[in-house]
Amino acid sequence: MSNYSLQANDYSSQGLDIKYFEDLATKYLSVDKLGQITIGLEVGMESVGNEAEFEKQLKWIADNKITSLRMKDFATQYREIYNNKNPEKVVLGDWVLTPKQRINEKLGEKIVYQNDLVFKDLYEKDGSDFLNRIYAPENLIKKKLIDVETVLKLLLIMVGILIAIKFKKINLLLIMGLGIMIWIVLRARYSVIDGQKIAGLLIDNFRFVGINLSSGLMNMDLSNVVAKSMIKLKLDWLYFTNWIIFGIIGGKIYGRIVGKRTKNKTGQR
Repeated sequence: MSNYSLQANDYSSQGLDIKYFEDLATKYLSVDKLGQITIGLEVGMESVGNEAEFEKQLKWIADNKITSLRMKDFATQYREIYNNKNPEKVVLGDWVLTPKQRINEKLGEKIVYQNDLVFKDLYEKDGSDFLNRIYAPENLIKKKLIDVETVLKLLLIMVGILIAIKFKKINLLLIMGLGIMIWIVLRARYSVIDGQKIAGLLIDNFRFVGINLSSGLMNMDLSNVVAKSMIKLKLDWLYFTNWIIFGIIGGKIYGRIVGKRTKNKTGQR
């Protein structure tokens, strides 16, 4: 259950203390080849009043000489140790975990994962005070083959194809240029970090390419907090416009291919 995590606010709310953290962290770190834990406090009200418990966690980490790594460095080590593949089996305390099941002989528990079942809150918000993440039939539902957003994207692509068919004289290069412009606008970001003004494009959730107005060009991964705090234009509706453009481009390319084939057949006759 998610409320029994390594987060101070979670286990403290269940009446547990640092001993619980130490026991659980030791199990995670005992995993063969590469043990790992992530600690911290969530922003917002959850962190208030849990600072002292978090300090105990940091002291335990320091006392046990646990190596601290950035996520990027951990990912590099993971790929090297497991030869760029996920391990077939992980032993975590009394648990034996595989991609298909998890077994705890001490507790007499065996859970077999079913690919067609997912937790309910994947589709519906869980508003309960206690987040129940037990892998049991009452908490699972059938995985949907397609979601609302995917249906909307497909419809927008179809609209784009119909536009391409209806208006055959639409300039393909112009449409592609418009798509690139929208992509740039949606990813344009600006922020001030430690007094340094930076502007550019957030390529994905973390990768930023742009310019620091004081020191020059930038191409780096930003922290999650910095990336989320960057100012952006409120033009999210343009995201869906891009799918129409994809449809127009696809329709135009398909139309050109069919047109060439038709000309070739006519020439052969």
